[in-house]
Amino acid sequence: MDYIEAIRTARNLKRMSQSDAADAIGVTQKTVSRWETGQTIPNALNLVKMSEVYGKSIDQLCGVTSLF
Repeated sequence: MDYIEAIRTARNLKRMSQSDAADAIGVTQKTVSRWETGQTIPNALNLVKMSEVYGKSIDQLCGVTSLF
């Protein structure tokens, strides 16, 4: 699983919209969309925040280990 699929799946497992995730992470919905389409990649600080919001490790969000 690559990071694009991993962060999209992590968000969906939390049943959050992109807008909900953006609010929780502190970015715009467009930023979340760009991450999930591979147009940009999240920086380290946003990965840490995503890890807290989604309840997944950074390794999992980067697609290194399974989300399940």
